[in-house]
Order: sequence, then structure tokens, then C-alpha cells
Amino acid sequence: MQQTRETDRLIALSASASAGFVAEMLGLYGRLINGRLADTAVVGRLLAADVAEMRVWLDEAGAVTGALIFLLLSPAGMQALVQGAFDPLEPSSRHLAGERSAAAVYGWACAGATPTARRAVMQTWSSLTSERFAALPFFARGATEAGRLALVERLKCLPVDGTDGLYRAAPPVFPRRRAA
Repeated sequence: MQQTRETDRLIALSASASAGFVAEMLGLYGRLINGRLADTAVVGRLLAADVAEMRVWLDEAGAVTGALIFLLLSPAGMQALVQGAFDPLEPSSRHLAGERSAAAVYGWACAGATPTARRAVMQTWSSLTSERFAALPFFARGATEAGRLALVERLKCLPVDGTDGLYRAAPPVFPRRRAA
């Protein structure tokens, strides 16, 4: 049996995402969590509307080994998420926003089939929460016990009080500058 050496090759997919990548990512996610996220048409629609972004990691053979999809939430979406009224299988357009008007970010799907892919997904999550979306609350749920542990132990997320398994990335800490 020939093994392929996994690389950290990242493909950033947004409106131009191919249905093949989306379907393969959803298949990987479903196998890893023993469940489902949403169908390919829903994910494709949200990517095309620029209210979702997807990162996919591939091995040398081109197979998807890791993925991260996040949604940009409107104020109503953030409220629905925290109150348990957000539908992750068919998010309402009222709950979504473009990047300039987003009130929060939701880690909709996060999966890694190999240690290298899991590490790359976690590093990307950390970068998004501490840099690009540092000013916005970033939420996620652990679909498995391993996912919950990754959120709490590796990503230092905090549980959101009064919710069923919702976590929030800890706000970034910026060093204070000393007055000259």
C-alpha cells in the first residue's frame, strides 16, 4: 500500500468554490463527526453570497484532509445563535451578513482527518480570531468530544453561558504600549 505524504497545501475557496471540493469537504466532515452539516447546494449558495468562506487542505494526491468553513453573522444571526434559534442546516439569510456588516463569526465546520490537517485548521482558526476577525466575537460548537476538547484546550475558547455547547473564542489580548 503506497502512502501519500500529507502537505499543508491550503486552498482558500469562496465564491469560486467548485461543487466537487464542497461535496468532498462535506463528506469528510460527515465521516469525522458521524453526522452532517448542510447539503452542497446550501454551502455553495452561502459561499456565492459572500457570507461564508471555506479553507480546504489537500494531501499530495489532491484528496481533502481538512476543512474550515465559517459564516459571517448579522446582529440577528448572533442573537439567534446564542438563543439556540440558529439553523445550521439551512441558515436564514436574515442571520447572515457580508464582511463589512458582520456582527460575529461562526465556525460552521472544522475538521481534520490527519494530525497535519488538524494542526493547520487550528492554526488558521487562531489566525482568523486574533487577526482578521479580532474585533468580532467568534463562535463555534464542538460536534464531537474531540472537537469540544480542541475548542477548550487548544483554542482556549470559553463556554457561552445559557447555551447548549456553544463556545466563544477568547478575545485577543494586545500588549499595552508604554508611554514614551
